[in-house]
Amino acid sequence: MADSPPLTPDSPTARRWLSEELAKPEYQDNPSLIERIMKWLSEHFGGGVDVGGVSIPAWLIAVVLLAVLVTLFVVSWRRHRPSARVEKDARHKRSATVFDAARLEAGDYLARARELRGRDDAAALLAAYRALVVRAEDGGMLLLDDATTVGDVTHVLRDALRRRDVQEPSFGVPEASHAFESVRYGHHTPTTAQVDDVLALEALVREAPSPSGAAR
Repeated sequence: MADSPPLTPDSPTARRWLSEELAKPEYQDNPSLIERIMKWLSEHFGGGVDVGGVSIPAWLIAVVLLAVLVTLFVVSWRRHRPSARVEKDARHKRSATVFDAARLEAGDYLARARELRGRDDAAALLAAYRALVVRAEDGGMLLLDDATTVGDVTHVLRDALRRRDVQEPSFGVPEASHAFESVRYGHHTPTTAQVDDVLALEALVREAPSPSGAAR
């Protein structure tokens, strides 16, 4: 078979073929963000900036600017992400009072905790912890008000027990406070054993001697 003669397009066809060829991805120049920043710096600073007689290369300025932009983006994202708002709401809740409504007597909370133990351990643990807190106030270990937080209870009550030479068990005030927060704010379901631990801590506070060493 004889070779076909070379194809010689007319001028409009040649221009169209050339445009189609140059439109292919391999001929496209899509500079990256860093390349665009470098080009901008080169155009405005001539490839460098003189600071105190020292020439700082444009690429170093680009790196610094990029680092600043990334830092600003990360800070903005962390402030506005949903989990940050959830954490902020949780911290606000933890700063609230231990009690939801009008405070009851320690014996009332204790009776409720014993009644619910094993049937509704979450409600039982909340009642047992509140019995512990009110009992501590009755014994002069705490001074409660509307601004008292779980953290306040933990620090003040532990200090009061030390002053009265009362040895905390392994499941002490910090563990009881953590369990209370986990149930109230984290929707954690405690075990009956945890309820018993808080009840035992309430009994320890109830039977603690006065600061002078005499039994109450």
